[in-house]
Amino acid sequence: VYIETNDSGVKSSSLEAVAVASQLSEQMNTTLIGCSFDVNNGLDNLGGYGVTKVLHGLDSKITDKNIIAFAKGIEQVVELTSAEVVIMPNSSLCEAAASRVGIDLDASVKTNVIGIPNTSNGFSVIKGGYTGKALVTYKLEKPIKILTVNKNSIEFTLSEGASTVEKIELDVSSV
Repeated sequence: VYIETNDSGVKSSSLEAVAVASQLSEQMNTTLIGCSFDVNNGLDNLGGYGVTKVLHGLDSKITDKNIIAFAKGIEQVVELTSAEVVIMPNSSLCEAAASRVGIDLDASVKTNVIGIPNTSNGFSVIKGGYTGKALVTYKLEKPIKILTVNKNSIEFTLSEGASTVEKIELDVSSV
């Protein structure tokens, strides 16, 4: 799960993404690993949400104004962790990067997802359709799935607990 931070700590939209990722990792019986390229502000307090480890990568080229470098950083983390599902908040940066990452990794991509993906019969997600007047279920079939979570679409409870923050080196010099 990608985690955005600011001066106040972890953004609430990222906590929503973490809540979705936490419940999904329980369904899939996998370990929840976080990732952030932002300033380490609150990343070590996500253990209560089920995040065991946060990979913290810093590179001067990865900024909210450089979507290509951001996408390359996400791709490197996916390859490093062999992630099957990547969940991000639906920010302008993450939404723009999701399609780029999906193309490069040949992944299924769905933005503005509502709620927890259903894994009982494959992998499906719900998203609003028809200008928000209907809910549409999409089945994602590729081995890697990239999702952005619609803001205010899931309730989460603030929870405390430690998570390990591990610095990683990223190489986006080709961008």
